[in-house]
Amino acid sequence: MEIIIKNQGKVRDLGNDNVGSLSELEIQDSSLERVNEVNLKVNQLYINKCVITSCRFTNANFSDAIIKQTTWKDCDLRSINLTDTKIESCEFINCKLDDAILRSTAIKKVMFKNCDLSGIDFSNANIKQLYIRGSKIIGIKIDPKSFPNITIDHTQAIYFASLSGLIIK
Repeated sequence: MEIIIKNQGKVRDLGNDNVGSLSELEIQDSSLERVNEVNLKVNQLYINKCVITSCRFTNANFSDAIIKQTTWKDCDLRSINLTDTKIESCEFINCKLDDAILRSTAIKKVMFKNCDLSGIDFSNANIKQLYIRGSKIIGIKIDPKSFPNITIDHTQAIYFASLSGLIIK
């Protein structure tokens, strides 16, 4: 099944509840609101210039996706798989991304603000300009060599220091 959504204003449904698997999903210049798709797998996902609000994509598999210039607000993205995804110029605000998988993901100009990033896995991610503000980061998996490309707020500095082996007394 293939779905293309362009210039649609607000979209609240992808056609069927719990679609399951899509061969292709393209969303451009649109808003998604209150979409509830648990365990959704999309083989080719492209999202550009969208606002995604109060959506639930828990345990979804969006690996190898391209996500650009998109704002995610109040979304439940727990355990989402974004392995090998390209995420550029995006904001995640008040989102739940605990235990999300972003292994080998290309991240450029991305902000996580007031999100739950507990247990998120950034292993082998190519990070350029990642901003983390007011977010829970306990158990985050990230390579210390990425630290020069990450801006955090002062409340998270001690935790990031411990990830690099720095001992603070």
